[in-house]
Amino acid sequence: DLPIPQACQGAVAGSEHWQTFGLQQQQDAQFDISFPPTWVREGSSLSLQCTFTSALLPFQQDVSWFRDGVRLQQSSNVDIKMFDNKATITIMTANKENEGVYCARLRTKDGFKEHMTFVYLKDGPAAVLEGPASPLAVEVSDVNKDYVFLTWQPPSADGASSVEGYYVERCDLSQGEWVCCNVHIQKMCYFPVYGLKEGVLYQFRVRAVNKAGAGHPSKATEPVLTADPLEHTRTMVVKVDKGRTITITKDELEGQVKAPFPPTDVRACELSDTYVVLSWTEPEPRGREPLTFYVERVGPYAYTYLP
Repeated sequence: DLPIPQACQGAVAGSEHWQTFGLQQQQDAQFDISFPPTWVREGSSLSLQCTFTSALLPFQQDVSWFRDGVRLQQSSNVDIKMFDNKATITIMTANKENEGVYCARLRTKDGFKEHMTFVYLKDGPAAVLEGPASPLAVEVSDVNKDYVFLTWQPPSADGASSVEGYYVERCDLSQGEWVCCNVHIQKMCYFPVYGLKEGVLYQFRVRAVNKAGAGHPSKATEPVLTADPLEHTRTMVVKVDKGRTITITKDELEGQVKAPFPPTDVRACELSDTYVVLSWTEPEPRGREPLTFYVERVGPYAYTYLP
């Protein structure tokens, strides 16, 4: 065989390099070992892990995690980590809301590969012997300057006897102390919390009660800032000469009006078989005095609203 001329050796070497590079590009990582169906006790930590057949290529670094189709994000209670050939997710303190179908999604050159399976949450030890589990899915559905409206779902386990009702608790985050909001147990899975301070961050949670006593509290809501949702509608900024502005409030425009007009846009914004949540637009003019509202019912369905 004739030797390859020195001038051509560089071209041959470059060709081999690009063939090798192209082969590497085709060998993207695939799922290797993935988490099986998992059982974890409420209140414990939950860790799931996937390993891959090789190191993740640059375009594969964003391995996504989902629970019941909703993407999970890094937070104070969720830790997502990536390694060369491994991806993990850890939930520091698992609760019943963390139960569901978990999915890890890996990008490949052909699209996506997914691994999914169910994670089961076992009830943690009862707060009192034969007591109920904690309520689920506590949500704030309405926020105002001095109240919020809470809804939740019953606990997954009643304990030795049926749940008789619930205690609602609030926490002013500037003080860090949980305070019970109701003296008598609330029998329905909703509760309007009154007497809050405007401009304060609160969290809320709920305890179920049966004959044995009160159970563990639910997962706390996200922090909620109390504020008047219509405050921005009561001011008007007027531009004057040389870039100056004047802020005019509705109180100034209404002059000496004292008695408010009727509320408008009255509607039911949430309905169930046991309650209805009503909303309306405050009267205009409203007068300068603080407003309170009375709700009146006529017959089984019709309501009227008086300021």
